[in-house]
Amino acid sequence: MKLEEFIKLINYFDSILWDTKVDETNWYYNGLVLDYYFEDSVLSIDYLNLEDYFDSFLIFKYIDTEQLSEQFKELSEAKRLKLVEAILNIFKFSTYDKEISKTVFDKSTRFLKRNDIEFKNPENGLLQLSNNDIFDQGSYCVIIKVENGIVKKELKPLYKDNLEFQKRMKYEFENMYKLRDSAQILKVFSYDHENFSYLMERAIKIYMIT
Repeated sequence: MKLEEFIKLINYFDSILWDTKVDETNWYYNGLVLDYYFEDSVLSIDYLNLEDYFDSFLIFKYIDTEQLSEQFKELSEAKRLKLVEAILNIFKFSTYDKEISKTVFDKSTRFLKRNDIEFKNPENGLLQLSNNDIFDQGSYCVIIKVENGIVKKELKPLYKDNLEFQKRMKYEFENMYKLRDSAQILKVFSYDHENFSYLMERAIKIYMIT
């Protein structure tokens, strides 16, 4: 998950969760009220409290007196989705202020979808998030990351049963393969007849200074 998308989302969480709280000694302070949502969810059955939930499951420290945007602004890319996933699962299963919980969950998942984050959301199971490896697309195909320097060009599901587009992809591959020795043409490799896709070099942008 890209940093700018992550920051937008946790800023949104802060706008919902940052509120006045009261401790055991009746001392009022400003803090995150995510624990209210957590304690009224089935997730609280397996953990001592919200801090234990974050410590044991996500391996990072949660502090309720700091906004999420402050605590996690330098979180590694590998952990950003895990944090978002953990928070959204609390909203999904919480019975505390159901209307807000549903609004936050629905808005957040729509935001994730717009930003190419894939998710599985079984009715009675945990939400699971994953990065979408599609980084570009055209009218009939998508470009998918495979490894450094290599991508896969593949027909969109909508067109995989379309003979015209199947022939178009094969024709495109064959013509690029014929020109594989040209420095101006991206090299293509193996053609997959089942998925109507082929591997190719990833283009590198070169900026000319004039």
